[in-house]
Amino acid sequence: LVATSMNNMLDNIVRLIQETQAQRDNLQAQVEKLVSEVSGVGEGDLRVQAEVTADALGVLADSFNYMVEELGSLVVRVKTVAHEVESSTTAIFDRLTQLVETGDIQLNQISNATVEVEHMADSSHQVADRAEVLYNVARDARQSAQGGREAVQQAVEGMGRIHENVQETSTKVQTLGERSREINNIVEVISGIAHQTNRLALDAAIQAAMAGENGKGFGAVAADIRRLAERAKDQASMIGRIVRGVREEIGAVAVSMQDTERETSSGTRLTQEAGVALESIFSAVEHQAREIENINQMAAQQLQSSSNVVQIMRGISSTTQQSTMSTREASHNMARLARLVEQLRASVEAFKLRENQGYYIPPTSNVSVTPVNGQDNNLSVSGIFRTVTSTALPSGMRGQNALPPGRTAGPFAPFYPVTPNPQDEWERQQMQPRPEEQWYGEQYNQHTGNGSRNR
Repeated sequence: LVATSMNNMLDNIVRLIQETQAQRDNLQAQVEKLVSEVSGVGEGDLRVQAEVTADALGVLADSFNYMVEELGSLVVRVKTVAHEVESSTTAIFDRLTQLVETGDIQLNQISNATVEVEHMADSSHQVADRAEVLYNVARDARQSAQGGREAVQQAVEGMGRIHENVQETSTKVQTLGERSREINNIVEVISGIAHQTNRLALDAAIQAAMAGENGKGFGAVAADIRRLAERAKDQASMIGRIVRGVREEIGAVAVSMQDTERETSSGTRLTQEAGVALESIFSAVEHQAREIENINQMAAQQLQSSSNVVQIMRGISSTTQQSTMSTREASHNMARLARLVEQLRASVEAFKLRENQGYYIPPTSNVSVTPVNGQDNNLSVSGIFRTVTSTALPSGMRGQNALPPGRTAGPFAPFYPVTPNPQDEWERQQMQPRPEEQWYGEQYNQHTGNGSRNR
């Protein structure tokens, strides 16, 4: 009985071993079949689908098909985004190029305007200097006009005093003329008296001669009286001549004084007119001096404004130059971005997709995407790869690169710019894939979750 039991147990063990060996061979064949079916994904063919069976590998095949489907959607979205970014980058690059050209033109115009403004500032400085000189001249002219006005006023006052003195002297000369006429009348009276005295002395001499010896004394007296009368007559004649000369001189002086009075009156009038004219000139000079002072102040303000405008134009020129440099740098960055987008687009173009796989891009649209299943899910590579557990990988592929022997890296290889340069270091770092996205290039060793993901 024991032997029979042992034989039965050994038969069961052999049968189990054979069944296990058959299951292992079947599992190995299914794994090889699955690997054969999905091997094209490594080369970028996302059209393949693994056969979903009811055995243990069916869940892995279903998860792989879901991953490929989602990866196809991601590739389509990357293509769409790359196309949109390429179009936007091209438009932005063209706009930046126009901005750079416009900035260069504006910079040249601002530079020319700055030069013109500096010339205007120099001219304003010269105008201010000339206005300052003119202001000094006007100030001196105003002072001279003020002195001339005072001198003319003094001259008018002096001419007035001279006119008064001339009038007073003329009055005195007229009075002297009248007195000389009175003296002449007195001299004529004295001359008449002397003539009568001479006649009386002659009569007395005749009477003395007729009296003889008795009239000799009386005759001597009559002779003396006659001589005195002759002398008085001569002196009266002399005084008359002197008085006539004085009267003639007084007449000439009177005429001269009248002429002097007329000339003095005319001079006074002319001096007054000159004073009025000089007052007008002084008013004009004063007004001109004020205007020149205003011009000088405005020239100084214009000079200050011109200096401020020069500083502002220099600041605008510097700002425009910096803006142009920034725009040119942005243009270079957009050019590098365009190259990177072109490389990205060329990389994703290597993927082969079914027409109805994932997201479908309408032929006439380059902006929007239309999901086939009507839903626009936010996708990420890490979210896709979380559906694959480490148990789904063949034991010979765990812990190493998941590239079959003899197969080169396909589109899943890490993306690097074709022609890197030091200026593209930041873009290169930004374009490097995350570790969880390097499923074929660099095996993802730590998967989250331990089961299959059902769609």
